[in-house]
Amino acid sequence: MNHRTLRLFAGISAIGWIGMFAGGAAELPYLSDLFGVVYHLALIPVLLALVAPIWAKGAGFFWIMADTALNVASINGLGAENIWALRLGVHIGAALWILGTSMNMRPFARVVSIALGGSLALHALIAPALPQAVLALVIFPLMVVWLITLASGRGAKVVEALPLMERTEVA
Repeated sequence: MNHRTLRLFAGISAIGWIGMFAGGAAELPYLSDLFGVVYHLALIPVLLALVAPIWAKGAGFFWIMADTALNVASINGLGAENIWALRLGVHIGAALWILGTSMNMRPFARVVSIALGGSLALHALIAPALPQAVLALVIFPLMVVWLITLASGRGAKVVEALPLMERTEVA
């Protein structure tokens, strides 16, 4: 895994994130969910590339796969209320991963990571008491800045030893 791969997939993820919100704002749920799948799955190489403790990477994998499954469940007719409740729960995994990566970020990216991870966790726990606009006003721009910082190649230490498609053999 190299910086170029991290930058490429962070950029793809940023496009997916913006498209997911644009599709939702345009009341195009199918398009929003498709962009959501792109956003989440593009984060797998990003997760592999970023230096983070194993517990943080585990939380990140859980979040990516669970939120992807929720996008697909939405495409296939699971109700928005159920999707939202489950999505808030899995965002704890996102918060843990992003906070875990912050330990190995450069100063600006570290501040953004801590703000983003903390906001995701707080939002997940107090969402019923907040207007939905909080997500758009706080978390949306923080995620855009975080992904663009990673895509710029100026945010994080990268695990150089992991190839994108690592093959492991069982003895």
